[in-house]
Amino acid sequence: AMKKAVEAMKTAEAKAPETEDIVDEPGVGEEDYLIGLKVEGRKIGILLDASASMTDERLIDVIRRKNMSDADKIAGPKWQRSKRIIRWILARLPANSEVAVIVFNNKARTLGLAGWSAARDPSAINQIISDLETVVPSGSTNLQVGLEALNRARPSTVYIITDGLPTAGDSSYKSLNPFASCSSLWGGSNTISGECRLALFTHTLSSSAPKPHVPVNVVLLPIEGDPEASFAFWSWTASTGGLTISPAAVWP
Repeated sequence: AMKKAVEAMKTAEAKAPETEDIVDEPGVGEEDYLIGLKVEGRKIGILLDASASMTDERLIDVIRRKNMSDADKIAGPKWQRSKRIIRWILARLPANSEVAVIVFNNKARTLGLAGWSAARDPSAINQIISDLETVVPSGSTNLQVGLEALNRARPSTVYIITDGLPTAGDSSYKSLNPFASCSSLWGGSNTISGECRLALFTHTLSSSAPKPHVPVNVVLLPIEGDPEASFAFWSWTASTGGLTISPAAVWP
């Protein structure tokens, strides 16, 4: 059924113009686009969630992979899919654009060259891809640290690949009233409720979201137990002129 839906979407929109992709992604041609998701902008910032939950689809499998080797974490199906999404975006960068790719969990790291990489510079783009292969998904989801690293680069368009709301942040939460019951944020618990994750997301945006004129797009790969994520991300991206998509498992 999902395959039929994808075929229907392909025929519903005009064929994308042919371009010479600087990234060769086997099995992904110009016809394999996603309706509404356009890669555009002069300075394109890509933020990739590299937390532990990005390894697998089900919570039980995520927990299992936490105790496995780095190689097993990297081999996780959701992480492999996330890397294909990054390659998909890089392959469709406008010729006159620049890109910065940042991965984040409880810390943030820029892939490739420091600063911006030219979209038509094969060595710069290949360095980003090479660095991506060394990333081991682990740790918490600190969207705040990722956004702040991205903001320092001052992007004109943002693309975020994640699987849900944040679980950590960089503020002194114990002194903030909305987080009085969220003991995980100040060291009192190892788990965080959906209510606290949503409050944390709202606080993160109020302190660290890109400037209002910067369109934000989110590719959401939902994880179990985070039902508020879709609407929260959709509301945010819509307010910036961007969009949130949760693509079928067959893409890319």
